[in-house]
Amino acid sequence: MFCIVHAFLLTRQWRDTPHGISLDLWLAGEEGPVFVEITGQEAVFFVLEDDVPALTNLIAVSRTGEAKLRNVSNRAVVPVYFSSQRQLREAASQLQSMGISHWEADIRPPERFLMERFITGGVDIEGESQTRGKTSRFRDPKLAASDYRPRLKIISLDIETSMDAGQLYSIAVFGEGVRRVFMVGGETEDGAELSIVGCGDEQTCLRLFLRWLGGYDPDVLIGWNLVQFDLWVLESLCRKQDVRFAPGRDSQVAHWREDEDSNRRYVQIPGRVALDGIELMKAANYNFPSFALETVAQHILGAGKLLHSADRGREISELFADDKPQLAAYNLKDCELVWDIANRTSLVEFAIERSQLTGLALDRSGGSVAAFEY
Repeated sequence: MFCIVHAFLLTRQWRDTPHGISLDLWLAGEEGPVFVEITGQEAVFFVLEDDVPALTNLIAVSRTGEAKLRNVSNRAVVPVYFSSQRQLREAASQLQSMGISHWEADIRPPERFLMERFITGGVDIEGESQTRGKTSRFRDPKLAASDYRPRLKIISLDIETSMDAGQLYSIAVFGEGVRRVFMVGGETEDGAELSIVGCGDEQTCLRLFLRWLGGYDPDVLIGWNLVQFDLWVLESLCRKQDVRFAPGRDSQVAHWREDEDSNRRYVQIPGRVALDGIELMKAANYNFPSFALETVAQHILGAGKLLHSADRGREISELFADDKPQLAAYNLKDCELVWDIANRTSLVEFAIERSQLTGLALDRSGGSVAAFEY
């Protein structure tokens, strides 16, 4: 069916294939999630026109273009094309070892594709679509920049574990019409303010949570220290329990990157955005004596956590052993605090406007240089 859809970029990935580079774009549309596949793309960087003869030693080169552009020194440069990103990286490494200058080899295929079309966040999609489940799917449609702003489906997520994070106690989710806690070893209880899903063991808890997440199908996960702790611990526990950690749309797995210099982790979840409240508040220039959830909640909301003990970890373990309903209430309250902070400060709206202005992904923290280059 031919149609025009207004949507907003959520995530972007790329794949090397035998037929060129494929781009996978997930977007939030007016009627629900949208998936766009762009096929047959080439990787490209630029070299000085005078250095083109040296490229004969690079067998991976697919083709070269015309010298229509110039670098900052006003010297003519030529685009060099490759059929895969892997070949581009190998060629760039060879040029570096040969002392030959080249430019823009570090720009990933999705960013280059979007930049060249002046697309930052909002997108108009025009082409033939197919509907599979809740998702509208396009293959090689026409894309154009737009000012569309989405109404994102959001869920606040928080987990409770043992003090060493080696044992899962519970997983809480909070959102519009959702107040649910998946409790290991707990009894199932349905209430207006809190619904507890009793799970016989950790593996069952993880499986039921991931199944629920796929069914509820949010665009955005928000949390406090969400990436560095909650999602990373869930990934680790899934490996331990032989559960496939696939929180993305189409049951796709999460992709992790670790920065050894800063000891930070970054996650990409196909079709969903993981927004960390701490990172967003810092990006929005908020400043507090501490970015602990209790401190920020008291400043923004005038309310805080349900437990105030200095030894909160021990108290949480005791509740897990003796009073699981009370632990569920505590777990869910943390989700609610994050949800209320995000609403009071318009954090998600801030992320949308920042993405629309800079072209950076919704979950990108920092990136002033990348934004300037975009």
